[in-house]
Amino acid sequence: DTIKKLEFTRLRLTEEEETARTDGLTGLSNRRCFDAELPVFMERAQAISSGLALIAMDLDHFKPVNDTLGHAAGDFVLKEVGKILRGQIRKTDLPCRVGGDEFIILLADLTEAAAKNRAESLRAAIGSFAHPGNERGIRITTTMGGTLYRPGETVEVFMRRADEALYAAKRAGRNRVHWVP
Repeated sequence: DTIKKLEFTRLRLTEEEETARTDGLTGLSNRRCFDAELPVFMERAQAISSGLALIAMDLDHFKPVNDTLGHAAGDFVLKEVGKILRGQIRKTDLPCRVGGDEFIILLADLTEAAAKNRAESLRAAIGSFAHPGNERGIRITTTMGGTLYRPGETVEVFMRRADEALYAAKRAGRNRVHWVP
């Protein structure tokens, strides 16, 4: 009986831990999960000399979706973006919603060219999905900034480069991918 209770408790704790690491709206990993997993991804990339891309992503002009169409429509858009991200990346990658309309994607074991192509594919898919604002001329687009991990660099430096790439893409006009080597 005690063993059954312990097993039940272990299972429940595992489920609660998973819930604590998952964004409730999109089903993607959340910031807590990203913060825990990023150093692990970086260590692995360095240990096996494989590429690791970090893509910072914001939805463009998302506020009008909520203001014009309502929060239910905004939630629908965020859920659909989550589906697109989950559907177009590999199980070895990590898509995360880190706040409002902000996302981070870790792409493991690939070259810079492959990471850029993946980002462009995601950008195009997000820009073309059907949503409640289509009839009202509201387009959902995304701006992304990406970079490839440099062995030995810190989490902070890696993330700063991805942020710099994102802001450069926004300054260049949004709905684009900008890459910082």
